[in-house]
Amino acid sequence: MFDEPVMIRLVLTLVLVAGILAMRWGLTRWVRRDSALLSDAQRQRLFYVRTASHVFFVVGIGLIWLTQIQNAALSLTAVIVAVVIATKELLICLAGFLVRTGSRSFSVGDWIEVNGVRGEVVDFTPLTTTLLELDEREFGRDYTGRTTIIPNAWYVTHQVINETFGKNYAVHRFRITVEPGLDIAAAREFLLTQAAELCSRYHDVASRYNALIERKLAVDLPGPDPEVTITTTDLGKLQFHILLFCPTHVVENLQATITERFLDAVAREGIPRIVLAEKPELS
Repeated sequence: MFDEPVMIRLVLTLVLVAGILAMRWGLTRWVRRDSALLSDAQRQRLFYVRTASHVFFVVGIGLIWLTQIQNAALSLTAVIVAVVIATKELLICLAGFLVRTGSRSFSVGDWIEVNGVRGEVVDFTPLTTTLLELDEREFGRDYTGRTTIIPNAWYVTHQVINETFGKNYAVHRFRITVEPGLDIAAAREFLLTQAAELCSRYHDVASRYNALIERKLAVDLPGPDPEVTITTTDLGKLQFHILLFCPTHVVENLQATITERFLDAVAREGIPRIVLAEKPELS
């Protein structure tokens, strides 16, 4: 049933236990000396006897079974390492869940982007997060109808972008590029007028929402009034950068309408052009 080394260790263990019990019994009898009541010194000696017997037992068992204890420790270490390797992804997912919970980076209903995946959070567990995928187009505020499940491990290795404040109202930027020669001041004034006219119906709500976001984030956001800045491209063309703070569901229509009106005005010469004086011919 047992091999010879194990049998020897079992016998030694029994001898050790019997010897310690006999020693403890003998020393206890010697300390008591048939006394009915124990003095403080006797109680202290009995405490030392019990403590010494426990120490001898632990040390003796450790010496007798040292090899087996070492083998068991190595086996246990190997098992622990194997379990950690096998469950590494699960452990990282749990760590990501703790990171999300501790930082409160998002909750159900928020729009987030992680590792290039954008969507609205509909559920999250200690291991995964379920998103309703958002469109990947430029505006990217429409649902695709697909559900994406991402591992919480991503929260450890990738940044989480929370787009919740841009869910209803957002800062939207776009640009229009035209050939040089336009009266820049007139073109800029035309764009500002058109943008203000189209956004006027949303201005009051946009102002309140803009102030709300600034209080929440403690930052100074652009808007709510439209802004137009002017730059040039590497080829020397004029580039008008338009900034709007408006409802997300009308962003695409506003951009298209402003662009259409501006290009139509340019084509009809509704925006004056700068006439450059011709250089005199040298005779």
